[in-house]
Amino acid sequence: MYFEDDNFTAQRERALEILDRLAAFKPPLYLKFANGIRADRVDKEILKAMKRARVDSLSFGIESGCEATLAQMQKNLRLDLARENVLLAKSLGFLVGANALSVYPGETKEDIAKSLEFFFGLPLDSMAIVTWCHFRARKCGASARRMAT
Repeated sequence: MYFEDDNFTAQRERALEILDRLAAFKPPLYLKFANGIRADRVDKEILKAMKRARVDSLSFGIESGCEATLAQMQKNLRLDLARENVLLAKSLGFLVGANALSVYPGETKEDIAKSLEFFFGLPLDSMAIVTWCHFRARKCGASARRMAT
């Protein structure tokens, strides 16, 4: 079963309660968090609870490996903590992925290169890179064209 809740761990006690209930579920369910949970909202206790609930893979919504881009996104994510939690999840036996946005407004080629360097330095099993697009304003096409030149 796939969980599509990028805020699943935002309320710690709620997440632990849900994971405990899923761990007791009969017949057993096998779970994936593929859409990108917050890399700064997990720790060993949460990850062990995920293991007990038979979560075998998870993906972190890191979005960018560039501090400047994360600041523009107002993501409030420390990349050192994201790296630490990716390594922790791997050490506990999870398949680990990451989700990233690219061509974010104001992002430069150098920012994208820095972001890719960060992600390629992680022991990831999968990665999704999605081009940012604000559908209402349709700015993504112009941003992508500027980045390509």
